[in-house]
Amino acid sequence: MAIVKLMERRKVLILAVLAAVLVSIFVASPAEAALDVKPNKNALKNEVNTAADNIVTFVRTIFGVIVAVLFVWGRFCY
Repeated sequence: MAIVKLMERRKVLILAVLAAVLVSIFVASPAEAALDVKPNKNALKNEVNTAADNIVTFVRTIFGVIVAVLFVWGRFCY
């Protein structure tokens, strides 16, 4: 019975750590909003590139977190 309680505490601890990592990823990410006041012919291209970079970074982060969670879950199942 004590082993079951220990396993449950370990699962709760791991889930709490994963939740803390997720929160820190979304809360502590730097804001990269720059205001460009000069007229620029390539402004739209730069904004599209920046938006695409931000989307790719976000998707990579999500997939990284999913991989980490699945890895930990797989270790528990093993």
